[in-house]
Amino acid sequence: MYNQERRRYSMNKVWKVLLPIVLVMALLTASLPAFAAASPTTKAIGIVTVSAKTYNGQKQAPRVKVYDTTGKRVASKYYRVTVAGTPKNAGTYKVTVTAKAPYTGKKTVTYVIRKASNPFTIKAGKTTFRRNKYRSQTTSIKVIGVKENAKVGKWSSTSPNVYVKGGKIIVRKGFYGSATLSVKVYATKNYKGARKSIKISVKK
Repeated sequence: MYNQERRRYSMNKVWKVLLPIVLVMALLTASLPAFAAASPTTKAIGIVTVSAKTYNGQKQAPRVKVYDTTGKRVASKYYRVTVAGTPKNAGTYKVTVTAKAPYTGKKTVTYVIRKASNPFTIKAGKTTFRRNKYRSQTTSIKVIGVKENAKVGKWSSTSPNVYVKGGKIIVRKGFYGSATLSVKVYATKNYKGARKSIKISVKK
């Protein structure tokens, strides 16, 4: 009888010690999901790239790619893109990427719209002649399709016997062979400068 009472007393003493510890552990375990939800992992944006485009007469929004500091691609819903100015004309624009939660940070990069090739052409009445020993021969020539009123330079020729004057090709009498006529169109705000040529042939 005495031993049973002694054992009961010892067990009660142990439970008095263990019970607070068990209760604390249960409370901590129950609160872990709340702590995890309240402290999401955040990442900073790292590299931002913007592809260059070529002038086409239309407004062109930049194509942006964003990566975090680990090199992983960031979905567009996690950042906002703003452009300084209206990206239409050729030139350089500033593009700012501002992160949204859970991402952090802000990056500003440049966006380039390159000048386009001016699509002008040379149109001649004819490019092949028969040799004439007695008189000079002529035909029309003009530059068409020049954009933005680009300045057209002077014609040059590989032969003094074939040249352009007053909007006409002139082939001097007695000449035969070939010559190349070329002309330069100068650059504008949105178009590059370029030189084009046309070959004139004179047969016997």
